[in-house]
Amino acid sequence: MEDLSGRTAIVTGAAQGLGRAIAERLLNLGASVVGGDRLKEKLENGAATLNITDRAKYHPVAGDLRSAMMPTMLVDRAISETGRLDILVNCAGGSGDVGVQHIDELTDELWDQVIESNLSATFQCCRAAVPHMRAAGWGRIVNFSSSLARGMRGPVGTVGARLAYCAAKGGIEALSRQLAFDVAADGITVNVIEPGFVLTEPGARVRERFEALSADEKQAILAGREPGDLPQPSDVARVAAFLVSDEAAHLNGLLVPVGA
Repeated sequence: MEDLSGRTAIVTGAAQGLGRAIAERLLNLGASVVGGDRLKEKLENGAATLNITDRAKYHPVAGDLRSAMMPTMLVDRAISETGRLDILVNCAGGSGDVGVQHIDELTDELWDQVIESNLSATFQCCRAAVPHMRAAGWGRIVNFSSSLARGMRGPVGTVGARLAYCAAKGGIEALSRQLAFDVAADGITVNVIEPGFVLTEPGARVRERFEALSADEKQAILAGREPGDLPQPSDVARVAAFLVSDEAAHLNGLLVPVGA
């Protein structure tokens, strides 16, 4: 098992779903974690229910990553609490709250919201974190794409503004490939996790949208599988934990699919 004792990580989107599972995994591997999310109440309540042994190592920071100040707040909290920043997991994102299938229905406002929440937030968090990692000569960055970066047919399902979301995730993949080249000489790796459909815990956004679908829509997403056959947030968290470990030192610029 990976040992992250003495490391400090920032995990965005930590209030629920994949981000919550990753924060929990890193904490149980010994890391200190600054968890960021715009869902203040869920983030702070969740901090009390995480299955972790050392709660003093978890530092929740509520705020919207569409604000230019939030990445700096996360980095400043990591430095003030532990004096270092080793790991950045950019899990926050989302496709918006409105299901949009056709390009002529996609407003400028919704396009900007999805691009800012995903691509811009990933860029800004990386920009804030890299100088500290470069100074230390060691760093691990894991960004999040989606299988939807290659598009999907049919209804939008659990996705909101599909076109904007696909564009944002494709942009994250390209950003990450170039950043991996740019920072390799500094001892920093940059990799991307590309989840397929992951059924998150009850109350999380994806789970709520899935439960609201008709039986036929659910079957289209499941594609003959049972819900229990789908990847779990803990499966994604294990992949993230490996990519930020010492064992993954020679893995850089990779796109790692989890599920289909």
